Amino acid sequence: MRQESRAVSARRLRHLLGRAGFVTLASVVTTLGVAEQSPPPPNNTETHVQNYGDLETACLRWTDQCRTCSRSGSGDPVCSNIGISCQPAAVQCLERKPEESGSPDKMK
Repeated sequence: MRQESRAVSARRLRHLLGRAGFVTLASVVTTLGVAEQSPPPPNNTETHVQNYGDLETACLRWTDQCRTCSRSGSGDPVCSNIGISCQPAAVQCLERKPEESGSPDKMK
């Protein structure tokens, strides 16, 4: 009787492990299939005070009404800290580079 009980337990264990392996394999295959079908992330670049200088290279100073940024001598942006209760607005340019013209009239 004991041998029969052990044989039944061994069969149940093999059956249970077989099902667990199948479920694991199915979930891995499903995950891989979903990952391949996912669309690439959008290439939209949101404009904010930290990247505005990169997007608007002619702007020398810009603000979001909370922080003010300007270009350093090396061209890197330098920004002030945000106030405690400030709510940023849309970024706007405060000062642009002077337009360079190759016209001989304006070179005098």
